[in-house]
Amino acid sequence: MIYNNQGGFRDGRWLLLTLLFMYFSVLVVAELFFGTYDKIWKLFGVNSVRSFIDLKVLLCGIEEYLDGHNPYMWIKCTYNYPLLWCLFAYIPYFSTTYFIQIGIFLLILFFSSILFFFGKITFRVALIYGGLLLSPSVMLAVERGNCDIIIFLFLLISLVFLSKNFHRAYYLLLFFSSFLKLFPIFGFISLLEVVKSKKKLFWIIFVTVVIFICYLLLIQKQLIAIYEIHPKMYFLSYGLFTLPIYIFKTTSLLDLKTLKVIASIFLVIVVSFLVLFRKKTSKNKELYKAEAFFFNSYLMGSFIFVGTFILGNNYDYRLIFLVFTFPQLIHWVHIPDLRKYSLFHFFLLLLVLWNPLITGIFTHVFHTKFIIYLVEEVVCWLLFYLYLKFLVHFILQTFRIQLLLNLYKF
Repeated sequence: MIYNNQGGFRDGRWLLLTLLFMYFSVLVVAELFFGTYDKIWKLFGVNSVRSFIDLKVLLCGIEEYLDGHNPYMWIKCTYNYPLLWCLFAYIPYFSTTYFIQIGIFLLILFFSSILFFFGKITFRVALIYGGLLLSPSVMLAVERGNCDIIIFLFLLISLVFLSKNFHRAYYLLLFFSSFLKLFPIFGFISLLEVVKSKKKLFWIIFVTVVIFICYLLLIQKQLIAIYEIHPKMYFLSYGLFTLPIYIFKTTSLLDLKTLKVIASIFLVIVVSFLVLFRKKTSKNKELYKAEAFFFNSYLMGSFIFVGTFILGNNYDYRLIFLVFTFPQLIHWVHIPDLRKYSLFHFFLLLLVLWNPLITGIFTHVFHTKFIIYLVEEVVCWLLFYLYLKFLVHFILQTFRIQLLLNLYKF
């Protein structure tokens, strides 16, 4: 990978590739000799339903629409995507007939792109990345063939465009991704690091917001249908409202609306705390940035996580976008002032990404769900806090809001 062509050591990506090969070899052997790999998936903490089920739902919904039917009223499965996805029907073989082949292709493309993204790494870093990539949350996206993998690939390509100063291509691809799944709009934060002119940046943000709002109004009926269809889950999920949903469904303490209001108030308190309190650090801010490509990817990955967290609740497979933040965190590990912070950050990432397996083990051992789930939510909020803290500082620093910067130090 041209953005990290360090020399002097063997490429640890071979170790990472070996770990991935061994992982999927176990699944293939289980399928060939035992007829199913569901138990192996569940042993690894992955909630297996049927291979590439999300991909099949997407493809079936597209075919229903092209046949003149309303995919949102489709009884067999839950199609909860904007109709813009129907454009993919013009791609040869993009149909339910080939959904297994498409799923395998996306799997290979997903991990290949990640290896490309990481670039040359040491064996120690490969072990860290391996522990994160083999997690149940990442594998959940792979097992379901979720379309977030396609969005991940688009965003990675957009970052490459940005690093090559192809700003228009970056802008168009990021907009297209946002029209497909909405949340990629948070990826535009990368422009704050690239566009130095505040006036130009203001107009880019203004135009982006106007276009996106117009698009939301245009597909308003689709969004209402998607919201009504989309299940509001608390397990295998993260976000601001997962704990309120859990408390509402397992106890009768308060109604869901009140619980959501409490969670929102708590979020406001956290943000206010970040703005009003500060901690000193080195004046050399550039010291904390890795290569531009990795720093931009960190901005994109962290803001997608923070943005989707605030929106409510999301399935754990959306955590795959945290992969964009890994290289920058590795860079911080090598900075004395940030080593403990970065290692703690990686520890929280491991806990969050491996949460389905960890929760299952502790629930089986201690025979209690409520306390374990509360601990899980605390860990997820801590991770959210770390990403949010950096983003608040970065945004304030970018726009040079002096009054707030005098109160807040990174």
